Parts: sequence; C-alpha cells; structure tokens
Amino acid sequence: MHRSLPIWPILLLLLLSASAAASSRLASLHVTDVGDTARIVIEFNRLPVYRMLELDSPPRLVVDFQDTRPAAAGPVIAAHSALITKVRHAPRGGSGYRLVFDLASPVGKAYSVRPRPRRSNRMVITVRHPPGLGRKPAAAPKSRAPQGAPREAVIVIDPGHGGKDPGAIGARGTREKDIALAVSKRLSEAINRDYGMSARLTRASDRFVSLRERVEFAHRHRADLFISIHADAAPSAEVHGASVYVLSAKRASTEAARLLARRENAADLIGGVGLRDKNETLASILIDLSQTATMDRSAELAAVLLRGFSDITKSRSVESAGFAVLKSPDTPSVLVELGYISNRKEEARLNDVRWQRRLAAALLTGIRRYFADYAAPGLLLAQVKVTGYTVVRGDTLSAIALKFRVDAEEIKRVSGLSSDRIRIGQKLKVPVRKK
Repeated sequence: MHRSLPIWPILLLLLLSASAAASSRLASLHVTDVGDTARIVIEFNRLPVYRMLELDSPPRLVVDFQDTRPAAAGPVIAAHSALITKVRHAPRGGSGYRLVFDLASPVGKAYSVRPRPRRSNRMVITVRHPPGLGRKPAAAPKSRAPQGAPREAVIVIDPGHGGKDPGAIGARGTREKDIALAVSKRLSEAINRDYGMSARLTRASDRFVSLRERVEFAHRHRADLFISIHADAAPSAEVHGASVYVLSAKRASTEAARLLARRENAADLIGGVGLRDKNETLASILIDLSQTATMDRSAELAAVLLRGFSDITKSRSVESAGFAVLKSPDTPSVLVELGYISNRKEEARLNDVRWQRRLAAALLTGIRRYFADYAAPGLLLAQVKVTGYTVVRGDTLSAIALKFRVDAEEIKRVSGLSSDRIRIGQKLKVPVRKK
C-alpha cells in the first residue's frame, strides 16, 4: 500500500533554504581615489541592513551589516587610496559582518552613502578628503604622527605564581614560581640592554601578586606588550616543549561585557579612550574594536615567540585559553609556557642558568620580530632599526657612527661596550634611522 511521506521535513528544509537564501553575500569591495574623495564600492547578492559610525583615536569608519556573510571564497578586496590606509573585515555576532576602514586622518562627518537604485546590489560610500590632504600619500603619516618625542616600548614581564602560590612542582621538587622568576629577570635584563625597549616586572621577588593586580600593573605602566612566564606540567612525564597561549574568544566576550557594564568607571582601558561619556552602543563598538585588534596582535606576538623557540626547543603550538592575566582589552598579551617541569630532562634544563639565558634570548628575538612589523608610530622602534656591523681594519667607533649618522654613545649602549675600544672582527649593533 502506498504511504504518503510526512510533510514537516520538507517544510523545514524549505524554511532553512529560504533563511540561507535571505542572507546577503559580500562579494567584493574596491576602494579608489576619485579627485578629492575616496570611493568605496561594495557588491552584494542583495543589499543588507547596515549601520555606519565614524571613530577617532585612531580615525576609523565602521560599517556593520546585518545577516551578512562573505562569498564562499571570501570577498575580493582592493584598496588604493591616500585617505583609506587599510581595510579590515570579520564576522560580527551570530550572523553579521563588519568592515573597518582605517583613515589617514579624521574626516568628521565627511562621508555619504549614495542613494541606492531599487534593484541595485551595489553600495557606494564616498569619503571626502580633509582640506590640504589631497591625493598625496606622503601626507597621511604626517597627519597621524603622534605629538612629542618618540619613546621606548614598554614590555611588562609577568613571572607566574609567587609567594604562597608555588605553581607546578617538578619531579625533583623544582617550583614553577622560581623558574618563572629566574627567566623573567634574565629576559628583563636582556630587554633593558636592547635598543628602544624597556622592561617592567610585575614581581621581582618571591611574593604573591593577584591576577587582577598583574593586569592593573600593565595598565599603570602603559605597557605595549604583556608577557606572562610559566612552566607547564602534564600527567605524562614524556610531554615536553614550549607553548604560547592567547586569550580565548569566549573569555574576551565575557570581559567585554564586564567592561561595558562598568563603563562609568572604565576610563582609559581601551587605547586611552574613556567610556564614561559614551552611550551603550558606542561603548560596545569601541570595546569590540579594541579587543579585536588586540587579539590579532596577541596572535602575531605568540607566533613570532614560538618561532624564536623553534631554534632551541620543541615549539608546540599557539593555543587559546581563558587565562585572567590575558584579558587586557588594549595590550597585546600572551602566556608563555617555557617547558614541562613534569618532564625530568626538561626540569633539569629549566634549572640550568645557560638554558635560562637561551630561553630569554629566544623570547627577545621574538619580541624584536614583532616590533619590526607592529611598532606603533610613537615608538622609537617605528623610526629606528638595529643593524649589525662587523669591525674591519681602520675602523674607529666615531668613524662608524659618522658612517651611519648616529651617536657613538648609542652604538656603545646597544652593543654593550664599556669603552670606545673596538677590535677587528667584533660585531656591533648600530641603531639606524628608518627611511
């Protein structure tokens, strides 16, 4: 006998198909300069509902789309503009999508959206150049240059545990807190000897510091980076190698909600922008943008630190977790596990002074690599790079300084020289101004 099929699965399939079809797909985005304006053309399969907002410090134009996803292969993005220096894009919430246009200078409300034809799938945003900027790319950095003399990058080094909290205990009785402090001190000394950087320790002795105090310490010292140092432990004594952790997205979302709830008292927590006078929508956007940028930079820092470790030990991976010390919304932060203290061989190495120095040197290499790409405009490292030079016959320190157009005292400081005497074959570090 013929039996009819139930109709509800078919209806559910039709509803799901209709929902998928209703989502807008962002296919392409092109930015070009046309006269004294920047023209942004965004193509969709169907136009979505959107919201636009212009932000300062740094200047950005933010566009949030509802129920929008990128095309299957990702949106095609091309940007050639003196005013729009960078385009960033990412999913927003459950079904939204966000575009962020980094601007060379504030434009105020000098942007507009062309009235859309009824059947068009194209959105055109026009951003007017401020007077005097024109189309000269060289003018953009000048408009964004910070006031005052360039400063050293501040790296806060956080030795994990301490005092009543010993951390993990090794097979031979080694305490994690002691290893963390020893390596942190060596890293701090190496950073302070290097050019353009200055280190701060959240603890310089065996004392207990709460997780909240560690984060607040970084804010108080206006840290450019926060690196928490630990030694891992595992049930298996065979596990070994270094790992680097960044904040998980779930913990970041929780912290964003906390900051939003406390915005009346959360001034200067996101890149120097207070939330006290912002409404809930704007405060939420500011926190979200700050956290997204910070998490991206944290991931970059974690990757270069692991690359530095790979030359001397097994580097495991970049992982994410809900560590409380990583939740600063405006400071790139990572937690470094130097090795597994539960592994007897690795425990012995972690106690070795020479190995501690090698770990500190590997971390310093990663920090240098990070600042080579991501030094903020107000830092010395954004304007000066350190290059190597090998002394040859006839060289004097003053002649080398003249050749590179730098101060001889700077060469001495960066190279760790106690006098002006140099020898043939000696390797020096010379801080050279970037062009």
